Amino acid sequence: MLYASPSTGSEIWSNILSGYTPSCITVWNGMVFIPTCHSNNVIPLYALDAATGSVIWKNTDSYEGYWDSSPVVVDSVIYISGLDLKTRGIDALTGTTIWEVPTGSVSATLAYHDGRLFFADQVDTYHCLNASNGSTVWTVPGFHHGSSGIADGLVFYGECFTDTARVVALNCETGQEVWDYETFGSSYGICSSPSITDGIVYIAASDCNLYAFGTGLKYTYLDDLTGTDVGWNELIATSFDGGVAVASDTISFYINAAGIEFDPTCHLGLSASPNPFHSSASISFELSKPEWTLVTVYDLSGRIVSTLENSELVSGQHSIIWDGRKQNGEPVSAGLYLCRIQSGGISETIGLCLLR
Repeated sequence: MLYASPSTGSEIWSNILSGYTPSCITVWNGMVFIPTCHSNNVIPLYALDAATGSVIWKNTDSYEGYWDSSPVVVDSVIYISGLDLKTRGIDALTGTTIWEVPTGSVSATLAYHDGRLFFADQVDTYHCLNASNGSTVWTVPGFHHGSSGIADGLVFYGECFTDTARVVALNCETGQEVWDYETFGSSYGICSSPSITDGIVYIAASDCNLYAFGTGLKYTYLDDLTGTDVGWNELIATSFDGGVAVASDTISFYINAAGIEFDPTCHLGLSASPNPFHSSASISFELSKPEWTLVTVYDLSGRIVSTLENSELVSGQHSIIWDGRKQNGEPVSAGLYLCRIQSGGISETIGLCLLR
């Protein structure tokens, strides 16, 4: 173990430890926690003094040590999974094992939230444990390599070592699957961990794509609506993300003596009900005059899932049913989709949430 100056790279202290370290190192409360592993040996989890590198304690309860799973420290307790197929809670101050439970082969770093631990093994089970004693809160089918991400009552992870390579969202309380999205990965599937910020979940897959799920863009109107004339006017609304224009829309409106009247012909009133839905949703819209109309469902990567309408329609209210299937009749996976209508030079898009 080597500790070097971040500004110069010069050595501050070093300490030779048994085994090697494929996991990440955790620093907490003036201590450095280092999980080690080695074939057919009892290899410790070390706690070193961050200032001097001297060993404070070592825990040898996990036979052969730790592979990939890194220490997570919450309220003076280390949570980690070992090569002996057990998950442990260890006192961070003394190195004493508080509890241990068999959980199978786990390479993931455990995710902690609200007194619970969330992780999947590398076989077929996703676990939610009580962090105070290791007891099982719930288990459901699932497996991954990277850690889970948690936000808004959901836990997110990507499947590994499977051609389906799904991104999955589970209810934190029950483990019920809320949605999933199938990527097109290699045999490695998804090995990365999700990152969540501003309402968007980011995750990388072995199909060489970075995926983003959510609705995190912020829209802010930065100017007063002044200087407009009686009659027809247009307002161009632009959305910026990090100073870069990412989307824009033109709003047409009419000003008369009574005030502003929005042009009803510029809005198709696209809506869906129910939304979220389990088996089918009714897609509704209104045409002010006969127009050639295209209604298409896309997945979040922009691929066409199904074309629901592509013909000339009469004026008035219309409803189209989408039964959650592809164009060839094959059911799609639960998840988020986009429905877009194009008619008379106008386009509108809404999100659809399919639950299975």
